[in-house]
Amino acid sequence: MRRLTMLPVLDRSGVRLMANELRDMLDLGGAISIDAGKVERIGLAGIQLLLSALRTGAEGATEIRLIAASRAVEEAARVCGVPDRLLGELIAGAEVAA
Repeated sequence: MRRLTMLPVLDRSGVRLMANELRDMLDLGGAISIDAGKVERIGLAGIQLLLSALRTGAEGATEIRLIAASRAVEEAARVCGVPDRLLGELIAGAEVAA
């Protein structure tokens, strides 16, 4: 399983870097784990990237799972309006880091 460790700051440039890295991993095939446990700042684009990646995994193309999420990720998802049900799916099974 390949591991994608998210940057501590997921602003526009950080999201662009992570999206490119994720795309490269998807091209290689195989399962991917996403570690967002050290994310300190994340905006809407970062939440969109995480949700899009997890949806891709849920559609069965590739196994993609979130293995760690920081409190910043959880809080940003709430602020961005991610419904509690979807937020639960986003962080289900993920270690929530402070």
